[in-house]
Amino acid sequence: MTKKFLASMLTVVVVSLGCVTSASAQTDKDAQRLAKLKHAVNRIGIDENAKVSLQDGTKLKGRIVEIGEDYFVLVEKKTANSNRISFAQVKQVKSVVDNPLGDPAVLLGLALIPTIIGLSILAKGH
Repeated sequence: MTKKFLASMLTVVVVSLGCVTSASAQTDKDAQRLAKLKHAVNRIGIDENAKVSLQDGTKLKGRIVEIGEDYFVLVEKKTANSNRISFAQVKQVKSVVDNPLGDPAVLLGLALIPTIIGLSILAKGH
């Protein structure tokens, strides 16, 4: 065998090993990302609100109603649509706290309480 042939074979072997190593590293990164997402969803828990960003840029808000081995089910609050979401589709998931003061009807009710009390005091004085 010639030196050129041996050198080219050695180059092919080194390049092949580099490709296998980088593919393996990418697989490890994906596995770690999926493990973090599963942990985050399990930490949020069933019957809790969440905001989910998918890999394709879609954003969903709703309540987690089921958590599986490789998926979870999110029911959107506004439309009541049920979405089975694979952990591989998810870019980010966050817990969303229910804020009763975010509802305009609650704020209106809270604003009317002092008015009603004031009017009651005035009416009792007459």
